[in-house]
Amino acid sequence: MRPKRALPSLAPALWALLATVVAGVLERLPGDTAFPYFVLIVAIATLTLLYNSPRAGIVATVVCALGVAYFFLPPYHTFRVAPQYLLRFGLFVTLALLLIRLISSVQMQNRLLQDTVSALAEPIIVLDRRDRVILLNEAAEVALGISNRDACRLPAEKVFNAARVKGLAESVHVIHRV
Repeated sequence: MRPKRALPSLAPALWALLATVVAGVLERLPGDTAFPYFVLIVAIATLTLLYNSPRAGIVATVVCALGVAYFFLPPYHTFRVAPQYLLRFGLFVTLALLLIRLISSVQMQNRLLQDTVSALAEPIIVLDRRDRVILLNEAAEVALGISNRDACRLPAEKVFNAARVKGLAESVHVIHRV
């Protein structure tokens, strides 16, 4: 399991504020008016993933929602939202929170997989759909002589060639992730 990085709690809010400013500039350009909202949703998802924390996503959602209320919805340059725009505002916040929940759920599943595989004493390699390594447990690292960090994203064939040379290919269990 990766150690969590200690990051300043203000950083997600500053990144979200920057994304809001970028979205504000984009809104002034001719074209689709939904694009700035898309930029903000992507920023919220990115911050949630980058900081590996739903808290960062919630902070980003609050900052972006305030930015949407202030810059994009009449009356402009206030934090009030006119009644006819409440639905749009509510959908933006709801979509952002659902996205954070989805990302957090996937991250939790990944941590559970890592913890389970790491706890096993037998050498185990977890592969993705394209047969690339996504996880080696400690026993597999020792048996294959390659670290999880170095093996990740390598084609399985490359890792198994090393195992065959050492005569260990049969002792390594493979899990294909669906």
